[in-house]
Amino acid sequence: MDWKSEVVKTLLNLAVAMLTLGAGWFVGQSITYRWAIRQKKRELLLAATNQFDAAYGEFFVAMKLWNRLDQNDPSYSERRWQLLQQAAHSEASAESILLKILTEVPVVTPGCAGSRQIPSSLSEPSPSDS
Repeated sequence: MDWKSEVVKTLLNLAVAMLTLGAGWFVGQSITYRWAIRQKKRELLLAATNQFDAAYGEFFVAMKLWNRLDQNDPSYSERRWQLLQQAAHSEASAESILLKILTEVPVVTPGCAGSRQIPSSLSEPSPSDS
């Protein structure tokens, strides 16, 4: 009878060890999955931010060239049209990237407790200011 109780103890210890390993594996997989998703979102946000910076830079260049455009130049009209197209293209790119960033990043405002509510006007006091 003594060896049977040892076998039962061994089986119980094995079951506890297997449950512990299984729970650890499950929790580890969950944490790893969430971290990978978070890291990927951050990489995409960083790439979009870099694209926005590039588009803003293109717009800034077009604006500076527009300000220095010589009206007495024979190719003034053509150059003006080219700069206008360049500015419109870079503005559209910047707006689309900004829209992408704003729709993917959750909005958190003070007083809204983490919800996606945005005050209708920045000049209006929020309900928490009262």
